[in-house]
Amino acid sequence: MVLYSPDLGGTVNLVTAAGVELTTEEAIEAITTSLSLANVVLVPMGEKFIKAVPQEEAMQHAPAISIEDRENIPESGVFLTRTIKLNSSAPSAVADILSPMSGNPDGLIPIDSTQILIIHDYAVNIKQMLEVIEKIDIEPELDYSLEVIPIKYSKVTDLYGTMSALIDGGGVASAVGGNSGSNMGSGGFNSGFGGSRSGFGGGRSGFGGGSSFGGSSFGGRSSFGGSSFGGGGFGGGGFGGGYRPYQSSSPVAVKRSSGSSVSSNRSSFQDRLRKVIDKAADGEEEIELLANARIVPDERSNSLLIFANKQDLTMITNMVSKVDVLLAQVLIEAIVLEVGIGDNQTVGVSMAQNPKNSGKYSYGGAMSNNSNLDTGNNFLTSTATNGFGALPGGFSYFGKYNDTLDVAVTAIATDNSVQVVQRPRIQTSHGIPGFFTLGERVPIVTGGFTGGFNSAGSQSFVQYLDIGIQLSVQPFITPEGYIVMEISQNVDQRGGDVIIDGNPNPVVNQRAAQATLSVRDGDTIMLGGFIKQTKNKSKSGIPILKDIPVLGALFRTKSDSNDMTELIILLRATVLKTPEDAALVAKEQRESLPGVKNMEEDMKKDTEKRAEKLLRSNRRSKK
Repeated sequence: MVLYSPDLGGTVNLVTAAGVELTTEEAIEAITTSLSLANVVLVPMGEKFIKAVPQEEAMQHAPAISIEDRENIPESGVFLTRTIKLNSSAPSAVADILSPMSGNPDGLIPIDSTQILIIHDYAVNIKQMLEVIEKIDIEPELDYSLEVIPIKYSKVTDLYGTMSALIDGGGVASAVGGNSGSNMGSGGFNSGFGGSRSGFGGGRSGFGGGSSFGGSSFGGRSSFGGSSFGGGGFGGGGFGGGYRPYQSSSPVAVKRSSGSSVSSNRSSFQDRLRKVIDKAADGEEEIELLANARIVPDERSNSLLIFANKQDLTMITNMVSKVDVLLAQVLIEAIVLEVGIGDNQTVGVSMAQNPKNSGKYSYGGAMSNNSNLDTGNNFLTSTATNGFGALPGGFSYFGKYNDTLDVAVTAIATDNSVQVVQRPRIQTSHGIPGFFTLGERVPIVTGGFTGGFNSAGSQSFVQYLDIGIQLSVQPFITPEGYIVMEISQNVDQRGGDVIIDGNPNPVVNQRAAQATLSVRDGDTIMLGGFIKQTKNKSKSGIPILKDIPVLGALFRTKSDSNDMTELIILLRATVLKTPEDAALVAKEQRESLPGVKNMEEDMKKDTEKRAEKLLRSNRRSKK
């Protein structure tokens, strides 16, 4: 039964084609649709009644709530109410989208707080809206994604520094490590990846404290701890610092900065790379690469955490695959040869008058112009053994005149040479510096005090000074097979002592040189030029008489010395392309050293004996 509203008026004509038969459902759909075109709404009331009201009053007559599936909703003009729980989309945004296809725009009621959308509309419109909602209410596909890229052959911090320099153009904005809580983007990951004050070199510690391996750096200059492996070397604060192995670094957004925390060797490469990029821009505005990417190095897993869009992520992955490759190694063999050459010559005449007695007086005299040598009389009267033991090197002649005067003539010429050979060797990778250190530690008293708790005893403060040879070689392998080596060498030699406040302090002679050389694989280069030469000439004898031409040689001694020391360093670099090549070279070297081979055999025998003894003791305990 249809209940009409008093506000309704007019008629609705429904004309069907001749011979067309309609089912009951089709007839209902035709009638309700025709009435909806006339702004008449049919609102079901139970199973036997239907209210016919104007469209503007439909929502006030409690339309039935539809719970059917979308396929079972009739395509008719029946006015219904539908409550929809949205999953991902905001109800207000969906209402704006559905408003143009609604027959009752005021019937779209969004509730954003509960993700619910209420629809009051015709059944046919509700069915269409449900289909649209099914298509648009989906989990959005994020353009940004988080990826973890494991680094296989490199240090993640080195690779991170290179990538940051390429992205930023100047270096890393902040050190790896520091405080946690950095935002990873403008909408998410606001708590970072965790960790606090971890990272590669957090504090100020170097590879062995404030400088060197302890105390001052080797020879007064920075070395393993000053500015190479510590200080401003790998990772800013050093090769260790405050790193905690089970905490990851704080996420750091790459920002523009003019500073750099990467080593100076890498900075030069970055400068050249930046010039290439600027040149590619053809003088226009700088190219910004991966401006929105976030890169975080995780040292514990040696991986890069990347938060970027798909395009940037593809570029980063491609970059890492080309940079993270197994680098060839370089075997650097050095021979340090120190040659000392001495040339000395001494010529002199000595005379002595045997003692004479004259009454109460005894008299005699001597003129000694050579080494401490007995005169001819004493020499000739002594035993052969003692006599030869007193002879100096060189030529010696003894004479005697009238049992009164003994004469000794000595001519000595000496040549000597000293060779000190050291053969250090080191194996390093392409672009990684290798260091040789050959020297000694000399103690120096720097102060002291006397007294103490019992006002007795004394204490001295001693500081050790490193003296010797330092050689730093950083090899680079070119695609053509050449090896470019950046060489830095420091040679410190101990001189004489200077007495300061009663304490001897050595004088250190320092010599340094730097060079960049290119050699072929397996070739040897020589570093020389460290030459020290000392010449001394002296004359001694009887005043006035020693200066007489020709005859003056009888009254003087002449001594000439010429000492020369030369330091020569030979370097040979050999490329080892694979770890297998490196292992083969190590095996060959081990077999060429009989001492090492014998030691390995002895260790093997000792291990077998201990194992056999342990087995026997276990057997006895079981019995």
